[in-house]
Amino acid sequence: METANNIIPRVSVSPRQNLGPLLPLEAPFAIDVSISSFCNLKCKFCFHYENDFKKELMDISLFKKIVDDLEQFQRPIKKVRFSGSGESLIHPQFLEMLRYLSLSKVAETINLTTNGLLLTEQICEAIVESGLNQIYVSVEAVTSDGYYDIAGQHVNVNKLAQMIEYLYQYKQKNNPDFQIYVKTVDKGLKCKEEEELFYSLFNDKCDHLFIERVINHWPGSNNKMLESIEESQGLYGEGLKHNKICPLLFTTLAVSQDGLVVSCCADWNKQYVVGDLRMESVKEIWNKGELLNKMRTTHLSYRKDDIPICSGCNLYDILSPDNIDEYSEEILARMEAKVADVDNIS
Repeated sequence: METANNIIPRVSVSPRQNLGPLLPLEAPFAIDVSISSFCNLKCKFCFHYENDFKKELMDISLFKKIVDDLEQFQRPIKKVRFSGSGESLIHPQFLEMLRYLSLSKVAETINLTTNGLLLTEQICEAIVESGLNQIYVSVEAVTSDGYYDIAGQHVNVNKLAQMIEYLYQYKQKNNPDFQIYVKTVDKGLKCKEEEELFYSLFNDKCDHLFIERVINHWPGSNNKMLESIEESQGLYGEGLKHNKICPLLFTTLAVSQDGLVVSCCADWNKQYVVGDLRMESVKEIWNKGELLNKMRTTHLSYRKDDIPICSGCNLYDILSPDNIDEYSEEILARMEAKVADVDNIS
C-alpha cells in the first residue's frame, strides 16, 4: 500500500523558524483555547482517566473577549487552537465561536483537535465553510473493543471513518486548502495488523496521518499507564534532545475554559496560573505577566528545576522540536532591555 507521502508527524505539517534570534516575541505564536473541560471519552493515557476536576464550558462572551484582545497586537498571531482539557465539539456554541474568530482575522491559522465522534455531515460542512484551516482527529483504536479498552466506550470505527471521509470529500470540493490530519496512538493498537488497518481505514480520507507514541505529559495525573512509560523516545519516535530551556514558555499561551491562563498546555490542574483573562488582556499577560516572565528568566538561567511543575518535566524534549539553549544569554539581555524601555516610557 502506497502511504509514504502522507505519513508524517504533526510537527512537520507547518513550517518552523529558528526561535533563538526572535525571542522575546511581541505576541505569542499560538494560543491554545480550551472551551470545554468535558469529554465523551476517558482515555487511559489522559488526565480525564481516574482524576476528578471541575467540568465547565467557556462562556461565549469570554471567548469573544479573548478574540477581541488579539486585535491589540500589530499583526495576526500565527495560530489559535481549539484544544486543551476537553472535547471542543461538546460546546453547543462552538460553531458560533469559530465563525467569530474567523471573521476577526486575528489569526493566520485556526486549528481544531477533536476525537471526531461528534462530527455530523452538518458540522463537517460548517467547519469547512466557517474558516477552520486545520483539523486534527484523534482516533484511539481501530476496533470497537479496542476503543472500549483504551477509551472506555465502544465506538463504530467504520462509521467514524465514513464521517472523516465525508469531511475529506466535502473539503476537497469546497476548500482544498483545509487540512485534515488523522492520528492514533501506539497503545491503542494491539499488533502490526491493527497498524495496517489504521492506514487502510484512513489513508485515503485525510491529507496526513501518523501513529504517535503515548507520552507522559500530564504531571500529577496519577495515571498508571503514563507512569509505566519509559521516556526513551519522543512523541514521533525520535530521540530525546535533553534541552535545558522550554521553548513553549516563549511561544504559546494556554487558556482554560474559565479564562485562567496557565504556564503551559500540560498544566491540566492549573498549578501555575499566570494570568486571568476575565480581568487582564492577552497582551498584558504575554508581555507583562510577572509570574510568566519569572518562569522564563528562571529557564533562561538554566534553573528550571527551581519551578516545581517544571522540575523533572521533559515535555519539550518529547514534544517540541525547538531548541533555544544556546541563545539564553542574548534572550535574557533582550528581555531586560525591553523592560527598561517600558520603564523609561512610563
